[in-house]
Amino acid sequence: DAGFARANAGLCNAYWQKYDLTSAGDWVGRAEDYCQRALQQDDDQPEVHEALGTIYAGTARWEEAANAYNRAIALDKDRIEGYLGLANVYRQQNRIEEMETLLRQVIHDNPDHWKPYYALAAYMLLQGRFDEAINLNKSVLKLTPDNILAYSNLGVAYFSIGDFNKAAEAYNYSVALSPTSRGYSNTGVMYYYAGEYRKAADMFREALRLEPENQLIYINLADTLRQLPDQTVKARLLYRKAKQISMSRLQLTPDNAAVRLSLSEAYLYLGKKNRSLEELERARVQAPKNVNVLLSSAHTWAHLGDTDKALIALEQLIAAGYAQSLVNADPDLASLRRLPRYREIMRVAEGK
Repeated sequence: DAGFARANAGLCNAYWQKYDLTSAGDWVGRAEDYCQRALQQDDDQPEVHEALGTIYAGTARWEEAANAYNRAIALDKDRIEGYLGLANVYRQQNRIEEMETLLRQVIHDNPDHWKPYYALAAYMLLQGRFDEAINLNKSVLKLTPDNILAYSNLGVAYFSIGDFNKAAEAYNYSVALSPTSRGYSNTGVMYYYAGEYRKAADMFREALRLEPENQLIYINLADTLRQLPDQTVKARLLYRKAKQISMSRLQLTPDNAAVRLSLSEAYLYLGKKNRSLEELERARVQAPKNVNVLLSSAHTWAHLGDTDKALIALEQLIAAGYAQSLVNADPDLASLRRLPRYREIMRVAEGK
């Protein structure tokens, strides 16, 4: 029965969201059970395959996820959710040209739907293609004027090109419309790079209040408190919490490079050099061109005093499109800025 199948797909999504919020592995099995029940009841409902694709993607089972999303698309070519899920799989598999081509086609076919614009804008942001990210997020806001996600990402893009006034304006719109974890986190990042660490810490605390099991927010708050001499003990406690959550998540998604980076950084600032480097190397194998992997590499080697390796990572980071304004404002790269080679890397980048 189609109605029962959709209901079970809804339960599948609900249990997956519980896992996403709590990191408790039991919810994953329950979510998949309900998806399988839905498939048995009606294999022709695209919502069922989309829900199953979400679970497979969330547990880094990329081929199974792609199959599920392709099945959803085959069942209903007018629904965009399957395309968006498939684009995310392509991105995670580093099939970048396929991802971008797919999203641009979805935008062409669905010009009045905001989600494909937003998905492509998020990727542009990660790749340092900030002007394109700004234009795509503006397209989102034309279609959905109160879209907090677009305001939040617009703030990130403006901040990345050094336009701090427009960044602050966008962040303020985001948090005023709805106080989300992402909005608070992005505002915290803005304050962090501006050197206003206590304001940044307040924003990250608000983000944690709304999303208490997100290891990256713990890392961001710990990084911020580490810049304040009177907060170093609290920073260590936060790194320990980030380590605990990251290890739990990696049991379910061992191929998640982002979580592995959080674990590497936690180990680094807890004084576990070898463990940190082991996790960093695993992340580098999983996502060698990812800007966050390259940034973490530069941070790690700078902290350990290996300036040659730090500068190599920095050069790769800049080549990948990471904003120079962020590099110049990053307190964890301060030890490199006095070096002639650092200045040469920046000079060459400016000339491109």
